[in-house]
Amino acid sequence: MTISSNDSLLSYIALRHTVGLEDVATDALSFILNRSASAKAALSEFLGDADGPLTIEKVDTQFFLESSGAFPDMALWAAGDKLSAFVEAKFWAELTHNQPVTYWEALPADRRAVLLFLVPQARVDDDYLWDTLVGRLRDAGHELSLVVRGESVISASESGGLRRLILTSWDLLLKKLEERIKQDGDAQAGFEIAELKELARVVTEGSNTDDPDAEYKWLFKDVVERLVESGWGNTDGLAAGGGHGYCSRYFRLGGAGVGIFKVDEVMKQTPDRPLLLAFYDWADNPVGVEEVRTRLGDEIELQPKIADWVSPRVPIVLPARSDPYAKRDALVTELERIAGLIDPEGPTYR
Repeated sequence: MTISSNDSLLSYIALRHTVGLEDVATDALSFILNRSASAKAALSEFLGDADGPLTIEKVDTQFFLESSGAFPDMALWAAGDKLSAFVEAKFWAELTHNQPVTYWEALPADRRAVLLFLVPQARVDDDYLWDTLVGRLRDAGHELSLVVRGESVISASESGGLRRLILTSWDLLLKKLEERIKQDGDAQAGFEIAELKELARVVTEGSNTDDPDAEYKWLFKDVVERLVESGWGNTDGLAAGGGHGYCSRYFRLGGAGVGIFKVDEVMKQTPDRPLLLAFYDWADNPVGVEEVRTRLGDEIELQPKIADWVSPRVPIVLPARSDPYAKRDALVTELERIAGLIDPEGPTYR
């Protein structure tokens, strides 16, 4: 993925060398909170209520819940190793089956405690995630009341209890931390929070790059590398391609010659913006195009959306509203599924 000179060092390194951007952002936030009294005080105030700030003495990442085998992203502790809160830091990933019920039930019920979900602003705005969180808790027998809505935060209290659920944005929380850090003159924490803000922006909005195909070039490269590792792909003698209005990567998939394409004209014509997986008859392919047509059947697109395109192809739809690594994982899964239809005895190249 191309990074411009406007992006931070943290975002530059994270996008190139890490598998889970949510984990990087979570670790960075935990690092700042554990080092900076100002940041910790700001979070305590943010999670507090009419009875005052929520006490936070230390922060752990990837805390293990033995009762369920789940790993909340962050656990916040008061003095005496008393659990105060769980923080689940997300960008575009969906909820797991443990969320939020397992985390909620692991919070202490006899004192103030908070379950915080940290997400992009768009996920606070559209109500879907909040409704899902509340609905899952309700289905598990946990009723919430006293819902409070702000521009970038929604919270609710447990009916007759002390636990609270909060949904807020990365932007708002990091802004609150940054304001307190600047007020207290903590220069080192100020630098660190600026790095984390830029990483959160890049993951949410995409990198500041002048190349409109930068994300797809990175995506195709990483996906094909993973297919080669799993034995479903082969790249011998083949490379990336591109030109005006398209970019591509050629390789072999399950014994068939293929190219994965992002084509501007197709994207304009198709509301769900699919990629295209095209098939080719190359001399050294174990499986030819006609055999691919037979094995894939109705998955082959019948009507071309580009007048001079004669290669059979399958449309590939990426998940909406997801970070680059979620898109990569979804594309790898789909291509491995197609490879398994082409070569049921595979992985072909293992």
